[in-house]
Amino acid sequence: MQENRRIVRKLFKFAKANCCNYLGTFNGKPDYCPYERECVVKNGEPCKWFERAILPLDINLLDEYLKLYGIIREPIKEKANRCRDCGATLKSKRKRYCEKCARKRKRASNKKAIKKYRSGCKKIQIFA
Repeated sequence: MQENRRIVRKLFKFAKANCCNYLGTFNGKPDYCPYERECVVKNGEPCKWFERAILPLDINLLDEYLKLYGIIREPIKEKANRCRDCGATLKSKRKRYCEKCARKRKRASNKKAIKKYRSGCKKIQIFA
């Protein structure tokens, strides 16, 4: 219990220093927050704004906060770059297509360009 109070005091101190919504005393109300009317972190309650915007600034405090409220944090997975045609995982982040699909697209593109070029040519008629 004593440990929880210590963590809550630490969190509130951090909120006072870093939270943009914490206004201190406002119109005679101590520890004023425009969203909750009073800073809920001070009372040891979870605050969504504080979780999302302020806590990531201090990783150690974030871990203590999550442990205090029993919140399980999932590790952030890196988004895999996949081929736009077949969905295969790509090694490079710059490529859009795997080698197989890139080859197919290149051939189709060349075929289309050649067809367009040839349709624009007029055959020379020889008058006899």
